[in-house]
Amino acid sequence: MSVIGVYDSGIGGLTTLSALKRVLVGHDFYYLADTKAMPFGTKTKEEIYSIVTTGLKMLKDNSDFQVIACNTASTVVAPKDAFLLKPNLDGLTPHATLFLSTPATMKALDVIKKGYGTADTKNLATMVEIMGSLSYKSKGKMGLELLSETVKSLLQSATIDPTKTNKVLLGCSHYVYIKPLLKAWLPWAEIVDGNSALSAEILSKIPPSKKSANEGGKIEFAFTLGSEKDKYDWMIKNLDKNQRFWGI
Repeated sequence: MSVIGVYDSGIGGLTTLSALKRVLVGHDFYYLADTKAMPFGTKTKEEIYSIVTTGLKMLKDNSDFQVIACNTASTVVAPKDAFLLKPNLDGLTPHATLFLSTPATMKALDVIKKGYGTADTKNLATMVEIMGSLSYKSKGKMGLELLSETVKSLLQSATIDPTKTNKVLLGCSHYVYIKPLLKAWLPWAEIVDGNSALSAEILSKIPPSKKSANEGGKIEFAFTLGSEKDKYDWMIKNLDKNQRFWGI
């Protein structure tokens, strides 16, 4: 049985963790939320490199395999000794694809010059973090549906006509939470994130555990600022139930 380390700035990487738990049965997990440095996406390349290098060292000290569940960290720093959650632009039609990511990821991939549609997402990851906390405190009575108008405004700010968009590529793990909101406003478009592809890649390279599901699956949460263990425990349980709560 191995320990799989998962790293993100906050709750975004929990969507990756939930996906990994489904395929890496019997393995344990160490989740590092770099809450002190959150958000990554509005920082400079140099700041992100320093933050992620420090976080990855901590991850390596506590796990056998490392997963960077943050598109910004994976794209800007791109450590070669970890599995990376990052946008896949292969085979996409730029003028019909809306690329939603942090400003740092947009810049690193040069998506504007390549002709992809973009939108003003500067504060979106932080807003998702806030709504996640409110959902936890109200135990689901106040959900991310309150971001519906924010998502509508975001789409209205897009550099391409949303009605002519056939695919929305999510380049931030935090944005996975708003998938159902995006689908509500763009029912004809395919909403894509990298969790399925990343899970398949990792499953092909990490040996199966000899432990049963009942023996593995333990999660240790660690934080660089304070502790939100109870919130993260609650959120991963609801993410594991999938469609029931988050609608992902």
